[in-house]
Amino acid sequence: MRCDRQMVRKRELDGARRFRLSGWLRGENVTAPAYLHAGFFAHGGTIGEADSAQRLEGTFDWTRLSL
Repeated sequence: MRCDRQMVRKRELDGARRFRLSGWLRGENVTAPAYLHAGFFAHGGTIGEADSAQRLEGTFDWTRLSL
C-alpha cells in the first residue's frame, strides 16, 4: 500500500524567531519511510530544507513527528 499526502502552507517568517513544525502520522503496511519535510523558499528559490529525525515504517498508530 502506498499513500502520499502533501500539505503546503505559505507563511512569512521572521528570521529572528525559532519555529517548530509538527504533524501527526498514522500508517498501515508502510514500506518506505514516512517523515516530515520542510522546504524554505525566498525570491523564487530554495534556501534550506529540514527533515524530521524519526522515520516510521510498517504499521503504526497516530505518532507525532516534529522538526
